[in-house]
Amino acid sequence: MAKGRDIQNELNDISQTVANLNGKSPFAIPTNYFDRFPQIIMQKIENEELAKTEPLLSPLLASLKEQSPFETPPHYFSQFTVELPETKANVFQIGFKKWMGYAAAACLGGMIFGLIYLSKQNQQPVSMASTSVSKEVIESYLNEIDLLDQVETEMEIVLNDENLQVDLSLASISEMLKDIPDKDISRFLDQPSYDESKSLN
Repeated sequence: MAKGRDIQNELNDISQTVANLNGKSPFAIPTNYFDRFPQIIMQKIENEELAKTEPLLSPLLASLKEQSPFETPPHYFSQFTVELPETKANVFQIGFKKWMGYAAAACLGGMIFGLIYLSKQNQQPVSMASTSVSKEVIESYLNEIDLLDQVETEMEIVLNDENLQVDLSLASISEMLKDIPDKDISRFLDQPSYDESKSLN
């Protein structure tokens, strides 16, 4: 307690007015001050912002000091007879970018569908495609293909064999020409490009 008395004595020495306050504030706060405080601050901020920006935006409006130059006639809104529609019609707008996206997706889908359709057509089995062809025709076709393959392989063997000597005697030539008519042979010999000496050598 001695410290408290020392502090009080020291305070009396410094300022007699402050020492006589006894912890009570000399100022009074108005009623509902803190309830209205945020509104007051916001109003002051808005007024300051308007005061700064209004002369920059429009000097004419700043000179009017928030007084409107226009007036409405008396009882204007009470006599207002135009009725507004209760509901507005919905307006659906398709933007250009959205439309282009739909178009690109449709093109891509069409291309994919076309490729799948064409690949399925090419993959059909032969038996399904040839149901109208008779078995005899198919067998003769396959026999011809086999015969052609066999002749082709024999020709390759003959042409590739370098040691093969072809002996063309008169008897073998006459044997080969036995089935050819005489008219065709004479026609061949009468051709101007035919040289008998070259053919015999």
